[in-house]
Amino acid sequence: MSCTSKTFCLALGSSGGSVYAFTWKGSSFSGAQLIDSAQGVSPVPGTGAVSCATSTFCAAADSGGNVLTFDGSSWSSPHTIDASASPGLDAMSCPSTTFCTAIDGWGQAFTYNGSTWSSPAGLEAGGGLTAISCSSSQFCAAADSSGNILTYDGTGWSSPQDADPGVQQFSGFTGISCPAASSCTAVDWEGRAVTGSG
Repeated sequence: MSCTSKTFCLALGSSGGSVYAFTWKGSSFSGAQLIDSAQGVSPVPGTGAVSCATSTFCAAADSGGNVLTFDGSSWSSPHTIDASASPGLDAMSCPSTTFCTAIDGWGQAFTYNGSTWSSPAGLEAGGGLTAISCSSSQFCAAADSSGNILTYDGTGWSSPQDADPGVQQFSGFTGISCPAASSCTAVDWEGRAVTGSG
């Protein structure tokens, strides 16, 4: 789910391998809207991740490697940017209408400039990326299942930094939020929170 105000949120759900959107406009959620059908598609879209910069711009990614955008009233067709990865895209962050970053479980990142998506940037050979948060086009932080954090400065990514010492592999970070480059919080499978800055 992603919310830009108390009167707009967008949530995704999955059923039978297809992805559905639900929109909140201040009092109730809309009915399910099919945005990414599994009919005749391989790999199937599966689960989705969404991030909204405004009520008229959201971007979604699915585990089949597809991305879609929302303009406030309708969704684009799915566009494949990550066809070969398995697991596929699993997180998305859009701080503005002209910048988004999506990551996959293989350790790759893809950026959006308002019209097109980039080729993959390999962040870590071990993969396992689970979460990303971008406060602007000049700062993102990504987290992985081994307790590492990687940061983006607008031109490139840092190497992985162990931010959760002692965590068991695959029990690392499940989510991260960075309202600013100077303030990030990540949480892990064991219920611990780690704070830091870019």
